[in-house]
Amino acid sequence: MAHPRKITRARPKRRIVRPPSSRRRALARSKAVRRVAAKRRPAIARTSSLTRRSRLAKDRARLAKRRRLAFLKRRAALRRRKANRRPIRVIVDPRWPYNPRPYWRHDDWPHPKGSYQNEERKRRKARDIGSLRGSHKTDRGLHPGSARVSTRWVRAQVTNASRHLSRLTDFKRTDYGRGLAQPKEANVRAANTLLSRERSKQLLRVRKLSSAGKRVEANSTTQGLANFARLKDSVSRGTRKTEAIWHFYDNLFSQRLGPLADELAAMDRIALDCYQTCYMGLGRAQSLPTPPPMAYMEPASGPATYRRGVSVPKLAKLPNPYPLVRLPFHRLMNPWSLGAVPHEIGHNVHADLKLWTTTPKLIRARLAQQGLPTETQAIWSKWHKEIYADLIGVLLLGPYYIESLLDVVGKSPTRVARFNEGSVHPTSYVRPFISTALLRRIGFRALAEKYDAGWKRIYPKNIANQLPPALWNNFPKAADSVVDVLCFKKMGAYGGKSLSEVVRFRPQDMVTVKEAAERLAKGTNPGIAPSRFFICAAREALDRRLASPRDISRNFYTALTGN
Repeated sequence: MAHPRKITRARPKRRIVRPPSSRRRALARSKAVRRVAAKRRPAIARTSSLTRRSRLAKDRARLAKRRRLAFLKRRAALRRRKANRRPIRVIVDPRWPYNPRPYWRHDDWPHPKGSYQNEERKRRKARDIGSLRGSHKTDRGLHPGSARVSTRWVRAQVTNASRHLSRLTDFKRTDYGRGLAQPKEANVRAANTLLSRERSKQLLRVRKLSSAGKRVEANSTTQGLANFARLKDSVSRGTRKTEAIWHFYDNLFSQRLGPLADELAAMDRIALDCYQTCYMGLGRAQSLPTPPPMAYMEPASGPATYRRGVSVPKLAKLPNPYPLVRLPFHRLMNPWSLGAVPHEIGHNVHADLKLWTTTPKLIRARLAQQGLPTETQAIWSKWHKEIYADLIGVLLLGPYYIESLLDVVGKSPTRVARFNEGSVHPTSYVRPFISTALLRRIGFRALAEKYDAGWKRIYPKNIANQLPPALWNNFPKAADSVVDVLCFKKMGAYGGKSLSEVVRFRPQDMVTVKEAAERLAKGTNPGIAPSRFFICAAREALDRRLASPRDISRNFYTALTGN
C-alpha cells in the first residue's frame, strides 16, 4: 500500500535587518526632511523664484542691447570722421619699432583700447601674405614667417650702420692731455679732415642702404634682398675704413694722456727743430710743410716713419696727412740713442724736397763716371734713401749720430755682414763707414778714424769676405763718390746750395754740446742750445760718466718739457 505523500510548507528565509550606518542615517534623514519641506512650502515661494529669474534675463538683454547700440554709434561716428577727417598731428606708437606707421588721431576721438594693436596685427599679417604672393613664383616652398625674418634683418642692418656712423665724432685737442703733451692743433685738424672726408662717403652709402631697405620692406623679393645684401657689403667696407681711421688717431692721441706724454712731447720738439734747421738753411724760400711731424710709441718694433702723403696700412691705406715718427719704448728710455729722430726726419725732408727719384739717378751717373761696374751702381742706388737719411743725421748731430748708429747696427758676426740683395738698408757692417766718410769731409777726420778703428776691432778681420766683391772691392771709392754727390753737389731743390751748406754740424758745436752735457748732468737748464743738441749732450754725459743714466734721462726730458 502506497503511503500518502507528505506535504510540507517551505520555511521562509529569515530576513536579517542590519542597523543603518551613520552615513546612511544622515542621508535618509536629509531626504525625509526635504520631502516634508517640499510638501509644506507655499506655492507663492516657487512663483517668486521664477519671477526673479525672468527679471534677471530681461536685465541682461537690455544691457546687451545698450552696449550694442553704443558700439554701433561709435562705429558710425568713426566712419563719418574717416570720410572727412582733418589730421591734427601724427603719432607714432613706440611699441612697434620694427615698422613705425603713423595713424591719424583727433583730440576729441576716444580711441578704443586695443583697437590699434589689432589693426596693426592685421596690417602686418596682410603685408607678409602680400609679400609671399608677390614672390611665390621664384621662392617656392617659402616658410610663412620668412618674410618677417628678412624684414627684421633688413631693419637691423640699416640701424647698425646709422648708429655706427653717428658715433664717429671729430677729435678735440682738449681731450688729449695738457700743455706741451697735447697734439698740435694742426695735427688734430688734419685728422678730422681725413675722417670727415671718409665719413661723408659712408653717409651716402648708408642713405642708399636705407632707401633699398624701404623698397625691400614694401615688396620683399629675392632679387631685392640680394641687391640689399650687396649694398650692405659696401657699407661694411666703409664702416671698417672709417673705424680704422678713428681708431688709429685715437690711439695716437691717447698716448698723450699716459705715462709717456712728456717723452713724446720732447720728441715732437726735437723733430720740429730738425725740420726747421733743414728748411731755414735753404738758399731759396720754399713753402713750409704743414702740419708738423708727430711722434708716437710702438713697442716691439724699430724706429720708422710714415712720410707725408704715403699710404699707411693701419690707416686703411689712406694717405698720411703729416709725418709720423715711430719710436720703440727702449729708445725713449735711453735718450742718448735717439739718433733715430733726425734719421727719420731726413726721410721726410728727402720726400718733401722731391728728391726721392732724383738721388738714385745722381748716384748711378756718378758711379758710372768713376768707371764702377753696373752691379755696384745697382747696389748703391737701391740704398739711396737710407744713405741720405744717415748723412742728414751726421749733418744734424755730428759724431754723436755715429755713436747712436752703432747701437743699431751692432750685431753678431753672422748677421752684421749678411748681404740682402733686395733690401733698401745698407749692410750693417759697411753702414758706419759711409757716415764716417762724411765726418772726414766736415772737419772731424780724427774722430772718423777713431770710429772706423773701433768698429773694425769688434769683428774678425775676415768678416768682409762675406760681402759680395761688387760691393767691398770698390767700397772706399764708391762711398766717397756717393757722399760727394749727395752732400756737396749744389742742387736747385736746396736753392742753389749743397746739402752740407744747408745744414752742418761745425767743430765749434762740440763746445756747445760739452757745456750742455755738464749742465744736464747737474740738473740745470742747458740754456739756448738747439733741441737736437740735447741728444748729443745726453750721449756726452753718458760717455764721460758725468751722472747716472737715470739722472741723465730724467734731466733730459725735464729740460725739454719743463716737467
